[in-house]
Amino acid sequence: MTNHRLHFLLLLLLLLHLIGFHASEAVADTIELDFQVSGFAAGAPTNPVAGTIVYEAADPLSPIDSLSAISLEIDSFIWSLSDIGFQNAGTTSVVGGIINGSATSTSSPNANPDFTLRWDNIGGTPIDFLYYTGTGSDDTLYGPAAAFALFDANVIPPNGAPEPSSFALAILGLLSLCMTRRRRSSRLRSR
Repeated sequence: MTNHRLHFLLLLLLLLHLIGFHASEAVADTIELDFQVSGFAAGAPTNPVAGTIVYEAADPLSPIDSLSAISLEIDSFIWSLSDIGFQNAGTTSVVGGIINGSATSTSSPNANPDFTLRWDNIGGTPIDFLYYTGTGSDDTLYGPAAAFALFDANVIPPNGAPEPSSFALAILGLLSLCMTRRRRSSRLRSR
């Protein structure tokens, strides 16, 4: 077998190995969910409520795997990632506050301040949004509000940097081409 064929077969085997290896990996997408909801009772301190939640999932219509970021302010309280949690309940995804150690509820907020956003994974449609505000015995529940002016979940494209194995494969291919061309030109000179 000539060197050219040997190089080609080694390169082909490496390529098939890398493709097979990456095809078996399950990769979650980063989903950005933008929402705006209104229709709270008169006197609600924040109406409408608008925010963005970033999470990992197989796709926008799949249950949440993990939360990545939040941009949300309700009644002067700015939510951070450490203030929220999530729950997948059947075909419903729930994101809500975990202030004061309360768990995210599938039905309503638990403490002050708190919120709950629920949506259906099958259709990607919002179900409701509720929030608590106030202090001590003056806690007030606002919602459920189902007037969503915006509910848009989109996959955030990955950055353009190639995976290390793709980069290594490209370098190996270029080196193989250079070696083949060099040998071909040296053979032509020796004739």
